[in-house]
Amino acid sequence: MSDLIQSSLLTRGLVDERRYAESLLNAADRLGLTDDAFKARFGQSFQALLIRQCKAFAGGSGSSVRRETAERLAESILFTLSARLSPLEPLDALAMLQNGSLEQCYLEGRRQVDRLAQAADLAWRAELRRPLPVDNALLRDTLHGGFAGFFKLYNPEYGAQEIHITADYPVLFYPQGWTGIEFIRRYLDNIIMENRFLRLFETAPLHRCLNLYALRNQTTLGELCGNLFEIVLACALRLDPAKRMQTVPELMSALTDPNVANAMFEKGDNQISTRKIMAVS
Repeated sequence: MSDLIQSSLLTRGLVDERRYAESLLNAADRLGLTDDAFKARFGQSFQALLIRQCKAFAGGSGSSVRRETAERLAESILFTLSARLSPLEPLDALAMLQNGSLEQCYLEGRRQVDRLAQAADLAWRAELRRPLPVDNALLRDTLHGGFAGFFKLYNPEYGAQEIHITADYPVLFYPQGWTGIEFIRRYLDNIIMENRFLRLFETAPLHRCLNLYALRNQTTLGELCGNLFEIVLACALRLDPAKRMQTVPELMSALTDPNVANAMFEKGDNQISTRKIMAVS
């Protein structure tokens, strides 16, 4: 197989976006796009980076670090490289690794991680200034306490891939498999989007829908542990995907109809998955 054909096979479909650098190298190796000389050069450069990070982590004293710490620092380096490479198409990213400096790639990745963290922090603080759409303990604790803990503890220099929080509030589309700031910004974006949707509705019909759902599950709105967006969306859409483009007034009208709310709890073929509705939206 010619080099041109082999190169054309290296597409995003072969690369896991959640661990871009590592997945890219594995895919390129399977396609025969990396030779022994590159592998040796990359390994040496990566080892030099890791040794430098280990020394810095130990305070520059030259003391050794535990194996678990070294592995965590190596994961942080790979995460940071991915932050730089992932905006590029796989062939361009591979060319950067083959022809450029790994140290420079890492430094540019660090700046990118810092930008992502700063943008997420600003978005989180902006969301805090908005009123919660409903008084729910899990949503409130996650938004106020959970994210505060992340931004306080996040250290992209030595743990760019770490999350630090349990992210308990169940967003509808959970960013499964993502780590570090890439997870946090996606998780936060989902919460912001879902809260924005809930704020479209007037308080009375919104609470009517959620309180009924909570009552059926033998709890209260404040203690409800489900995804609020999904509950309200299923009610507002009357479980009919053909009506998913309803206007806000029509949605609010649906929420005030107890028959619509009751239909949310039907079993069998009459109940349509909210995830299916979203998938075709």
